[in-house]
Amino acid sequence: MYMGLIGAACLLTAALLAQEPRTWLTSDNSYHPDPQHVANRTHRTLFIPWSWKELVEGPRHREALAQLDSFLSAESPRRDLEPVRALMLQRDLWALHDLIATVKPLSDPAEAARAELRVRLARAVAALALTEEQIVRLPDNYALSVASKKYPARYKSSPAPFLPSDLFDKDSPWVRLNGDPPLASGHTLAVLGRSQFQVFLNIPGGREATLALVKDLNANHRSFPVRAKLPEGTAVALARSVVAIDTAGKMRLSPIVEGLQIRVLGVTGPGQQDVNAFKLDRLALFEGRSGGLIALKTDEEETPFPGSGQPDPANLYGTENKGRGSALVNCLGCHHNAEPEHIKSFGRLASLNAGNEPLKLTTPDRGLEILSRWKQEHETWKLLEPYLKKK
Repeated sequence: MYMGLIGAACLLTAALLAQEPRTWLTSDNSYHPDPQHVANRTHRTLFIPWSWKELVEGPRHREALAQLDSFLSAESPRRDLEPVRALMLQRDLWALHDLIATVKPLSDPAEAARAELRVRLARAVAALALTEEQIVRLPDNYALSVASKKYPARYKSSPAPFLPSDLFDKDSPWVRLNGDPPLASGHTLAVLGRSQFQVFLNIPGGREATLALVKDLNANHRSFPVRAKLPEGTAVALARSVVAIDTAGKMRLSPIVEGLQIRVLGVTGPGQQDVNAFKLDRLALFEGRSGGLIALKTDEEETPFPGSGQPDPANLYGTENKGRGSALVNCLGCHHNAEPEHIKSFGRLASLNAGNEPLKLTTPDRGLEILSRWKQEHETWKLLEPYLKKK
């Protein structure tokens, strides 16, 4: 079922890997108060300054191997790390593993160097794994961000950002949608399934009005372009959550929200939309300051895709001196206006054939099941899985 998307993932990865991102974090004590802690040293060695090419070719390759060996030889390298810090370091090393596994070798020696590095990264990912219980007990940073009242809980006016207080509530007016394969396929492909992207739809009139629109879309709008009428004030949200690998070698959805995009349609004029987005301030998250979600500024530069809100190793696709732009403007690169076909979940529905599933109501667990199945068919998981701990 997923092979077409997997092939697309390889093409997308190949196209994007020629670019290199900016350094996303420069603090020496991000993972532990001791700057010389093995976790901090590993982060600095691999990501500062950032260049995947130097990690597989040149003097930094041997340095990276030596540092990963030091990390792996440490007595329980995760033992004295706070769980949330261990999670985020695992996230970044997992991303680097997938990058090294998918980038095409530059030469025969580089192929051997990639394998040396990839195996060590896989073992480091396993060494950082939390138990299922530890993952469940991680802070709900979205709830903490809402509780800080730094941003209003309801949309008021453009361009003021807002954090919906009821976004993740069970019977929220924000209806959670998915498909199989995942709806937000472009975002999923860009990070090769290491984050879960959750799509929400909110139609003025409440949950019942939104459910009625979903029913109408499924029954009457399975052709392109989508001709459904969307009332002024329709809102679409995309939340990105961190996926962890636990001590049993299974993908688990963590409560950490690392990015949010919200588009409110038609309120600034016919066919127009108000776009706002949030990124994760890691140090604020680590230090327990208000959940760590902060609104992007209108002119804030960002990696162009998938709009996660922060240039970081889980994207690995931005550039240092070119290809950047306003993060909010980048959202409009794909979502051009407020017409239904530019809500990509609708566009995907319109392209489905009779054998595919339409838009469906979903839950986080169901979304993770679909995402896990997708990821497990990808070459990067098949290379990683033998090194994961299983109980």
